[in-house]
Amino acid sequence: MNGAFEMAEVTELSDWDDGEQAGVIVGLRISGPGCPTFETTWKRSKHPALRVGLRLPAVVDPADHLFRIDFWAPGA
Repeated sequence: MNGAFEMAEVTELSDWDDGEQAGVIVGLRISGPGCPTFETTWKRSKHPALRVGLRLPAVVDPADHLFRIDFWAPGA
C-alpha cells in the first residue's frame, strides 16, 4: 500500500468472540502530517504487547482512511 507514514495510538482494547474466532478489537487514533486525524478499529489476535497508549507506525491512504499497522511483535 502506498500512502502517508503516520502514527496510530491505541485508545481502547476490548475482547471479541464470534463463536468461530476470538481476539481483540483495538481502538485506534491515527494522526500525522499526511492526513487528518481519525479514529477507527482494528480486529486482531490478542498479544501481550498491546496496551492503551501504545503508539504504532501506520501507513495510511488519506483519501479513504485505509491503513496498515506495522506491528512486528513476535506472533503478531
